[in-house]
Parts: sequence; C-alpha cells; structure tokens
Amino acid sequence: MAVFWNNLNFNTDGYNIAKALSELSCCCRLNLSNQEILKNSFGSIKRGELVALLGPSGAGKSTLLNCLMQGRSYKGCTGGIFVTGLREPVRTSFINQDECEHLLLSLTVSQSLRYATLLKNPRKTPKSVHNEIVKTLLIDLGLESCANTTVAKCSGGQKKRLAIGLELAAMQKPHFLFLDEPTSGLDSCVGLKVVKLLSNLALAHNMAIVATIHQPSYKLFTQFSKAIILTGSGEFVFNGEPTKLRGTLELSGYRFEQDSYENPADVVIELASSMKRKLGGKLDQMELKDNFVFISLVEDAMDADYTSDHVIIQDPLKALQSPPPESETEHIGICSKMVNQVQDTYTNFIRQNFDIDSNDLARQDEGLCSKERSFSFYRLWILFLRCAHTSIFKQKQFLAIRFALHVVVAVVLAALYSNDIGQDDSCVMILEPNKSMLDHKTSPFDFDVIDRNTSQHSNGTEIELVESLEKVQGVQKPSASDNVRFHFFSLLFLTFASLMPTVLTFPSEIKLFFNERRNGWYTTPTYYIAKTVTEIPFQIIFPALYVYFIYGYTNQPGMDTWYDGMVGFMSTRYRDFLLVTITCCFIAQGLGFLIGILCVRSFNISIIVSSSLLLFLFLFSGFFVKRVEMNESVSWITYFSFVRFGNEAILLAIYGSDRCTQPKASSILLRFDLKDEDFKYNLLALVMHLIVIRVVAFLVLTVMANPAPFRISFKWLGDGLEWLKSSIPCPNLAKQIMQRFKCKPSVFCFLILVAVVMIVAVSLAIKRFAA
Repeated sequence: MAVFWNNLNFNTDGYNIAKALSELSCCCRLNLSNQEILKNSFGSIKRGELVALLGPSGAGKSTLLNCLMQGRSYKGCTGGIFVTGLREPVRTSFINQDECEHLLLSLTVSQSLRYATLLKNPRKTPKSVHNEIVKTLLIDLGLESCANTTVAKCSGGQKKRLAIGLELAAMQKPHFLFLDEPTSGLDSCVGLKVVKLLSNLALAHNMAIVATIHQPSYKLFTQFSKAIILTGSGEFVFNGEPTKLRGTLELSGYRFEQDSYENPADVVIELASSMKRKLGGKLDQMELKDNFVFISLVEDAMDADYTSDHVIIQDPLKALQSPPPESETEHIGICSKMVNQVQDTYTNFIRQNFDIDSNDLARQDEGLCSKERSFSFYRLWILFLRCAHTSIFKQKQFLAIRFALHVVVAVVLAALYSNDIGQDDSCVMILEPNKSMLDHKTSPFDFDVIDRNTSQHSNGTEIELVESLEKVQGVQKPSASDNVRFHFFSLLFLTFASLMPTVLTFPSEIKLFFNERRNGWYTTPTYYIAKTVTEIPFQIIFPALYVYFIYGYTNQPGMDTWYDGMVGFMSTRYRDFLLVTITCCFIAQGLGFLIGILCVRSFNISIIVSSSLLLFLFLFSGFFVKRVEMNESVSWITYFSFVRFGNEAILLAIYGSDRCTQPKASSILLRFDLKDEDFKYNLLALVMHLIVIRVVAFLVLTVMANPAPFRISFKWLGDGLEWLKSSIPCPNLAKQIMQRFKCKPSVFCFLILVAVVMIVAVSLAIKRFAA
C-alpha cells in the first residue's frame, strides 16, 4: 500500500462563519486574510519508509500532515490524495507536537498501554493477548524501567515513546503514522534513540512513518529512508534519499567549502528560508524565475467536480522595488533549480512506481484519517472504567478539596445564621382593601412592629400583607426573608461548585478526546456518555451531604429527626428540595461542559465566560429584581435562567404545599407571585434546561470533532446569501446613501443600529405609559 498526493494546495480563505457573515453584509465586507500555505504540493509515501519532513518555520509541515489526514474536510485544502494497493480500510494515526495531549498524566505507563489495547482491540480478545501486547510494547519502546511510574513523572523522551506506543497497541498496526516533531525538546542523544526506534518500527510492522523535524544532525538525518523538504513558500525543494541531498545541492550550484563538514540539512533549510510566501494577496513574495508546466496525470480520470484538465503554472519572479542582496538572490536561484528539478522528475516517478490505470487506485477525498468505529457498549464500558479510574482513584486530592469545600461552606453558613431560621412559616392574614383585620396569632409576645405593604398579583388584584416582627429581649427573631437569602446563597454556591471543576478539568480532557477519536479509538457518543455517567456520583453525593446538613441544622420544615433525610426521604418537602438542588447542579455541570468545549483553546477565556455567565443568570433569577417588576424588554431573559426556576422551586418546596391555611397565605409566595401548582411547572422547566444544555453540548462536541459538514453548510449559506444580496436593491441603496452623506460603512451601520434601538425603546415607553 502506498499513498501519493497531487496538486495539493492549502490557503486560509476557507468557508467559515466569518466569510458567511461577510456575504450577509450589504454595505461593507469583513477583511478576511487569504494566505497560501501549500502550493501545488505533490509527493508519495510507501509502507516501510521512515520519511523526514523538513522546512523553515511556517513552511507548512504540520499543515501538510493535516491535509493528508483530513483531506477536503480540512478547511482550505484542495487537491487529490490517492492510495494504491488498497485491500482494507486505511488505518492512520497522528501524534501532535505536544505529546501530553495524547496522555493521561494520572495513569502509570503500563495502565495507559493497558487501556489502549482494551479500546483498540476486539471485545473477544483474550486477556493473555492484552498482557502480551503491553509487555511487548514496553520492551520495544524501552519503557520497562518506568512501567509502574506515573506518566506525569516520566521524562520527555519517555512520554514521546509512550504516545507512539499507544497508537501501536492494536493487533492491526496503522498503515501510516504521522508524527509532528517527535524530537522537539529532546537532546541529540535521546532524539537519535527516538528516530532509531521509529526506523525499527517502520520495518518491523511494514508501516510508513512521517515525522516533521527541525534542523537535525547529519547522523540523525541519515537515519531516515526519505526526506521531503519544503521552502518558505510552501513548495517542495527536495524529495528523495537523505544521502543524495549533498549531490543535489552541488548540481544546483551550491558550492561546499573544501574539507567542509557542513550539514546538508542545515544548508538546505537556509536556502529554503529565502523563498517567501505571498501574504494577503500582496506582491511581497520572491517567486521562481523559470516558468514550468505541470501536467496532471490522474485528474482527468476522476470526477469532474474535483478535477481540472491541465494545471499550468506561470508565475515568474515579481520585480521588487529594491533588489535583494546578492547572497539572497543566489539562494533563490539555487532553490529555483531544485524546485524545478523535483517537478520534472515527479512525472517519471509516478509512472515508474504507480499504475495509474489500475483498479487498485482509490481516491481519498476525506484524507487518510481512520474511519470512526461504530458505537459499542464494550468500548463504552472500558472508557467508563478509564474515566472513573482517572477521576476517582487518581484525583483523590482534588476530590478531597471539593468535599472539604462543601463542608467548610456549610459550617460557615451554620455559624452565620441562626439554627431556627427555618421555623418562620411566613403566614400572614390577607386583608382586602379598606378593611381592618389583623392577624392575631396565639403568642406570648405582643406585636411590636406591624408592617403593611401592598402587593399586586399577576391578575391585577391588590392585597394587603400584614407581617409581624417579634422581638424577644431586644433580639429580633429570624424571619422568612433571612431564610430566602440563606437558600439563595446555598444555590449560588452549589452551582459554582458544580460548574468550576468541570471548566477547570474538561478542556484538557477534550484535547485527548479529539486526538483519540481522530485516530479511530471510539465514537463521540461513546466518550460523551462515559464522561457524563462518571460525573453522576459526584453531582449527587456532594450536594446531598451539603443539603442534609444545612436543612437539618436550620430546622427547615419536614425534618424533625436526623434520620428523616437519610432513610427513604420521609419528608416530601426535603425530597423536593433535594431534587431541585441536584437538578440545578447537573445543569451547571452541563453548562461547564458546553463552555469547556467552546473555549477548549483558551483556558483563561473559559474561566471568564463561565463566571460571567453564571452571575448573569443569577441576576435574572428574580431574586434581586422581581420578575413582575422587570421591564418587558428584559423580562423574557428570565426564561433562559435556570436559576430562576430553581429558586422558585425551592421556595415552593419550603413555603408551599398548603403550609399556610386559609385565610392565611405565605408572604414569600405572594411576594414572588407563586402558587403551589407552579412547582411542577418549575421542575419541568429545570428538566428542559438540563436536556437542552446536554444536547447542545453534545452537538457542539460532535461538530468540533468532525467540522466538515459544518463547513459545507457555511458554504451553502455563503452561496445563498450572495445570491440574496444580488437580488435585492439594498447594496445600491446603501451605497447611494453613503455617497450622499459622505459617511463610512462602519459609521453607516452604527447609525442604523442606534436608530433601531431608539425605535424599540420609544415603542416600549409609549406602551408602558399607555398601560
């Protein structure tokens, strides 16, 4: 089996949300960068080869690997990727430059290999085979001495070898293994050991290994069986055996000093750096002097949607305003000859090594990425065990801190508030207007203060609430208002305690998921279900312990003895209170999942977004500003705040269910405009929030793991918006207005926005005044 690519190009002007929105703009366009990274790239890789991919920084080495892996699904990639001798689905693995993104640092080396072989091999594989695979990999990779060492304590070379070993844990080894800078950060001795290991693996398992490296030593460079070198403009300057590089340089005009020990790899990198690429469409690129014609051999036989007849490249060197230095000009000339020589020999190379007319030739438009495994309950179970192993047994300190935090906050609240704060039932007598009737409760104390205020129901009926504040020996008795504030803060703490640990730990695990899924370990639903199920015990145990303590200590209704909240949930109020609290914790955790997925590339942004969003939800919970008193323009936001429904459900669990009998009513429920039958509505709203957030998090995770359909949809959206914009007179009208008043597009859009906001504000003000 072999792979070759032809006319492979990559530029940053792919279809994305920015381009789609740019098509939507009727009076201005967004400034989108268009940088050409790869230009008419071509080459081949055979099984059994160890290929070195060299080039200056920014030449497009990692981009080339991503294009080969993902094909046209990689935004901005065009061209053909072909596989010959295909007898089975292509198996490919890709290891990033940062090997820690492939490792679970809390596991030991042997445990990591053990879970890898369980996930990558069939279910009926005997246990002895798994043990033999782990033992063989430890010996082949030289990791026997650190088999029982935690991955976090391993050296850099050991981590890189372990990351390679994880991809070799399957009985069916990958056909192609792509490594992004496997020697980066290692000294020359360890780097040489890693390259020798890769050479042995390529021969032993008959697989092609491609590794990007930076300026290797001559001894390390000659360990590779083939070298592909890119220029700074993204073109190939050399494609062949490393031992022939010196002769190629001499034939192209480079003169080595007599008795010189110059490293040809260093020389070619210096020459390749002189070739600059085009930035943003501006003519600031040093191009080739000689025109050349590259005739595609395979495009004509393919589908017309993906082919072109003949690609003629006529791109002479642009005249610069100031001539480059003499040495740089000489370097450019040498590179030009080497690039042309590679392009001239490529046609003969394809004819000699690949049968273009063979039926074995298969086009891989989606790249060489391994096909996603089907959903399996066996892999779900193994992944669940691994998540539980890393979350419970390997993070004991983190769990202890979370447990201590719940205990400390509960104790501090208990010390801050009185232990009889939950005894006040908030029952008051309802007085109709113009009637004098007081609530005379049988109490040994007289009323010192009688507060009368007016509240308005949603139906418009005004009632008068009579509340009594009793004083005992100069100390005010705790009121129901204190209890409401107490429960609101408890809800605030529990949601933060559920959200923040997820935001802090999930982004690092997401990177591991992206790499393992791309290499065909498991499916997206498998990971999401396993991760969700693993977190269920923590989201139940910690809130339940916290609620049990504060509920019993503050003498809330329904818990007369200490065992009422532990055995069978004897109290309906306590059961409802605990159910609402745990549901809110699950919603907050789901929100943490969603934020962690969206902000996977920026840890700082995830912290800021999660804190700000949760505080925003609490602001619209109806606690600080009652929902009935909010302006109509913002009151609808409360329906998107799960905190509102959680807070109202808690109040109904404490003060509802006919706690106050007629003619009395709960002043708390009247203040928040709540009725007993609203509890089911609030609980249903919480369940809907939970389902929606979890489903949205899963869909976002699926899109980020496989963005190809998402980008195709944006292409359709961009085409549709372009057609719509050409069918309406809005652009011409906008241009005429801007020319008439001599204003810039940005100023014009800002004025339109201000006008819309003012119209909406005036309409709401008129409506409110009329009411």
